[in-house]
Amino acid sequence: MGHPTDPPPSYDQATASSSSPSQEPMPEHTHFKGSSPPLSLPSPPADSPIPDANPYHSLQASTRRAITATLSPTLSQDACTLHDLVATQARQPPRPHLIVRGTHNEIRSRPDRKENENHAVLDFDFSVDLTPYILASADEPDDRWQELRVVRDGDGTLAFRGGRIRSRTGCARRREKKRGRGVSVEEGRGEDDTVRLVTGDDDDNDDDMPGGPGLMGWCERFCWDAAGVKSFTFKRRIDGFDASAVRSALTSHLRTLNYQGNIHISVELTNRSFVVYSPHWINQLRNTAFIYYLCVILPLWLLTWPIIWLLERRYEVAEARWLFAREDGPRRLCVGGRDEAHIAQDLAPVVTQAAWERRADGRVLTPQEMDLLRRLEREGRERGGRLLVVNWDHISGWGRDCTIGG
Repeated sequence: MGHPTDPPPSYDQATASSSSPSQEPMPEHTHFKGSSPPLSLPSPPADSPIPDANPYHSLQASTRRAITATLSPTLSQDACTLHDLVATQARQPPRPHLIVRGTHNEIRSRPDRKENENHAVLDFDFSVDLTPYILASADEPDDRWQELRVVRDGDGTLAFRGGRIRSRTGCARRREKKRGRGVSVEEGRGEDDTVRLVTGDDDDNDDDMPGGPGLMGWCERFCWDAAGVKSFTFKRRIDGFDASAVRSALTSHLRTLNYQGNIHISVELTNRSFVVYSPHWINQLRNTAFIYYLCVILPLWLLTWPIIWLLERRYEVAEARWLFAREDGPRRLCVGGRDEAHIAQDLAPVVTQAAWERRADGRVLTPQEMDLLRRLEREGRERGGRLLVVNWDHISGWGRDCTIGG
């Protein structure tokens, strides 16, 4: 019998093979004994768009995926519009993605060179959207698992409060009052137009109020700031989620495939924050891809970065905090009653099957693909093995580092 080296068949081929009586099931490598049915998960809400959204420029791919930038003039001039955007985005849940990658090294010896060439080979690379696992069920009040935090003057929180560096006290005390605006920002705006925040922020706009300002007050400070180069950043975060527990469990499941390569599993927020830039020409240039990478390639960043730091007034005062787990006395309560062990158990059939199929396109698995992967794993378990043709490269151990002669 030959030793095939081609990758395993596609989903359609694997599904078709399950209906063929002549197909021999291969010896079982992954067997989730006593596995429970898939978790019943709530559907995430549709994302609300950000006006004039632009990609954020960074040398790190994870940062580019996590941050969105906008230079919409209205957002840096109209406090009500900025407040409504932040309030709306505060209700949008974080989008954590589970990144699963497997690699191994190939050392290629070259007779014409003194040193060997080391090449990293990608075995599988795909993502899973974890958003449904952090959402509360329909019978749970949302305000127990999410809140909007806004810094206050003198609260001791280290944050950008309209200055160049982080501070624990208010840096921006309305450098310039309403700049000749004869109408208050609340005039002409009915009570029904106010967008409520996640946990009902007091929404004050009075700097003289004890503990002020609230979200509206910070939006006013930003819009009324006379600085030409300024930015307002809104952030999201997830607290109480132990990614290492999920990573460890899924790594163990992947090892049962006899995979001997390097496994990289991480969790990234794809909507970690967005930044509102004032439409100053410096901000426009820094958000132009050609100018940004030109400054990176050439030594221009040694000049441009200090200039931006001196001119920019930064506001990072609002953050949406989503709880995955919280303490209730001696008990640890998880949102939806799903802890990290349940999540890892629910994802194990999907992750192992996708890795076995060598999905290496880096895409996020769709719900339909995840259902199909679970079904293939379940059918394989019922028949005593995975429903894929024999691949001796997999059985004898795949993904190991190797040396190839030149």
